[in-house]
Amino acid sequence: MTNNNQNNKYCIEIYEPEDYNGPIPLCANSIGIIDGPERTKAFLLELIDPLTIEAFTCTQLVVRPRHDDPIERVASSPCTVVIYCVNPDCALDAGSEYKFTGIVNWGIGKIRPVENGNP
Repeated sequence: MTNNNQNNKYCIEIYEPEDYNGPIPLCANSIGIIDGPERTKAFLLELIDPLTIEAFTCTQLVVRPRHDDPIERVASSPCTVVIYCVNPDCALDAGSEYKFTGIVNWGIGKIRPVENGNP
């Protein structure tokens, strides 16, 4: 596991779901790059303001590149990502390995690091 982006701030513009009417952008603090099933990697984030979807409140997001970008790009520059909400019963930390059963595929967006504290 790589964790060199811990505690950096990121903003995520939401492209899908199209019927999303919450705050844009979503702002989050990074926890780091974590391992997943089938040798995948993802970027784990803690939302600054929780997001209510379906029947639960989401406080963490797992994002993965939508295209063939390396996971490090997600943490370092603007990148289109697939957004997963972490089920509250499956909260993750920097040493965690995510499982597909603990996350909900929620949408698509673009993540970017926040520079100088400006979203």
